[in-house]
Amino acid sequence: MLEHAAELFARKGFSQTSMREIAEAAGVTKPMLYYYFGNKADLIRTLLSTSLEGYLETVEGVAHLPLEAALRALADEHVRFCDEHPAILSLMLRLESTPPEIAGTFDVQEAQMRCFVATVALFADAPLRQPPDVAAQAFMALLFSALFARLRAREQPDMPAPPDVGAVLDLFLYGVLPTPPGDGK
Repeated sequence: MLEHAAELFARKGFSQTSMREIAEAAGVTKPMLYYYFGNKADLIRTLLSTSLEGYLETVEGVAHLPLEAALRALADEHVRFCDEHPAILSLMLRLESTPPEIAGTFDVQEAQMRCFVATVALFADAPLRQPPDVAAQAFMALLFSALFARLRAREQPDMPAPPDVGAVLDLFLYGVLPTPPGDGK
C-alpha cells in the first residue's frame, strides 16, 4: 500500500491524490486503507518514518565496517532501494518541501537530524582532512544528488545518463585532482 501511495503522491502530489485512488492502486478496499492509516496524513507519516528508520538501520548495519567499506555498502543499499522503490525515494529526497500540515506529528527535521548524526558516527574515528560532520554532510549531499539524477534519468529517458554511484563515491573519497607530487596524502 505504501509503495502505491508513494507512486501516486510522486506523480500527482499529496493534495491531488485521494484515498480511493490509493486503495484502487493497492488492490484493497477503502475501509481497509482507513483501518491501517486513518487518513492521508497518517499514511504519509508512516511512509516517511518507515523510510527514515530504514536509513538508520542501514547505517547501523554497516557501522562495524572500515569507513570506505561502510560508505560503499551504504551507497550500494541506496542504489538498490532507488531501483526497487523509486517513488518512495523520490518523496524522501523532497522531504524539505513537506508542508507541516502533511507531516503533522512526524518531525521531518528531527528524523533527518537522527540520520545525519548516525552518518557522522561513521566518520568519527577515521583520519580525515575535515571534521566528521563536514565529511558526513558532503557524503550525503553527493550520494543523494547521484540518486536524484538516477531517478530523473529513469523518469525522463532523454536526460543524460546518471553518474555511476561508485564513481561519485570515489570522487568523495579521493577527490578530483591527483595528489600533488611529494604530498604523500
